[in-house]
Amino acid sequence: MSVLILPGQPKQPPGNILVTNTQTGEVVEESDNFICCHCNRIVVVHTGSGTKRGFCFSCMDVHCGGAKCWECRPFEVWLEAMEATGHNRKRLWDRMESGGIKGVY
Repeated sequence: MSVLILPGQPKQPPGNILVTNTQTGEVVEESDNFICCHCNRIVVVHTGSGTKRGFCFSCMDVHCGGAKCWECRPFEVWLEAMEATGHNRKRLWDRMESGGIKGVY
């Protein structure tokens, strides 16, 4: 998926979540979402929630606002560093299950 950002126009969230009732099929909740540019976490946007998010001017993308995400370290850079140091797939999977990628680097 590619996104064209024109000057003066806000970036639109790349995803949409629909929660439906399986018995009736009616939509219970609809929310936008985005992927954090630093930890790769999927973030559901609840307008007016007061949740502090951020925008990285190096990546030119939004981040989740997590403690480790205020410093610019794109997820792909982190992943390449992990691969270069010889971390195997099992160890990465264990880290993801024990609290997510967020906060590991």
